[in-house]
Amino acid sequence: MAPGFLIVARQEFLNHLTSRRFVVTFLVVLVLSLVALAQGVGDYQEWLVGYQQQTRFLESSNFSFGGPVSVEKPSGLILFRRMGTLFPLAGFIVAIAMGFDAVTREREERSLVSLLSHPVFRDSVINGKILGSFGALALVVGSVALLSVGLMGIFGVPVGPEEGGRIAFFLGVSLLYLAVFFSIALFTSALSKNSGMSLLYCLLIVFLLSFVTPVARDLAVSRLLGPSPAVSVAPGLGEAALNESLARLQEYAQRVQGVERLLGLISPQQNYERAQNFILDPTAQESTGAFTTGPLSLGQSLGFVGPEVALLALFPIVLFVLSYIAFMRMDIR
Repeated sequence: MAPGFLIVARQEFLNHLTSRRFVVTFLVVLVLSLVALAQGVGDYQEWLVGYQQQTRFLESSNFSFGGPVSVEKPSGLILFRRMGTLFPLAGFIVAIAMGFDAVTREREERSLVSLLSHPVFRDSVINGKILGSFGALALVVGSVALLSVGLMGIFGVPVGPEEGGRIAFFLGVSLLYLAVFFSIALFTSALSKNSGMSLLYCLLIVFLLSFVTPVARDLAVSRLLGPSPAVSVAPGLGEAALNESLARLQEYAQRVQGVERLLGLISPQQNYERAQNFILDPTAQESTGAFTTGPLSLGQSLGFVGPEVALLALFPIVLFVLSYIAFMRMDIR
């Protein structure tokens, strides 16, 4: 016989699949993803036409341009860059809709008391809910992946091993991003007396993390680092003085970038945006003054976003633990 938490997980997963709320939000995710992917296909085809024209021009040109000239080949990653702008919003709605009443609904319907009257441990209930809901989120991301692969096959968009690895990491990071918001919703549900208050607390936390935090970060940067140093371009200014002024400006920009990144790590939205930017764009690099020529490998790109991906994974783990503790201490009478 399967362990108690697996039985609860299976039931929770099936409850999501038969829930009208989940079905509607799931369809919204698929529609928005389809729109984004269709736009990405259009971008890819335009890029392909431009690439072919430039290649023909270079092949027929008599100029050497001082050496060999290469043109960036079209990449199927452009489809997912488009999807990265719409999917987070739609996925965020699904995650919150799944979690904000995961516990409070059971309390309001008195089904939690009935469930715990059976030979099922309390920790099996919360663990099963987490596992079953995570499976439903994985279904959402997996469906989007199948949809994207199907469109790429229909329109003949090739994907190499390197691009396939980047797409897989992007989908994995997207699943972590959804898990963040589900864990927030589950946590507020475990703490709240009813579903209405749970949703209110959940939206408040999301608002603080997604909108207030970036504003506070920008204010903190301006207070900590002060105004940008001025660059003098007065007539007669020596080359050494000008280079020194530009070096100070570059150093200030790097400090701003570092502080903004550090303070922004608390925002799941910023972590996700930065991660998907580096994962889906092999040419993206930090403005540190030392650049690598040509596209980066997947490993090099991941090196730029290690802290962001780690925090996207750590955030739901911490909230799941807090939800577990709150649920175990809950008075269900």
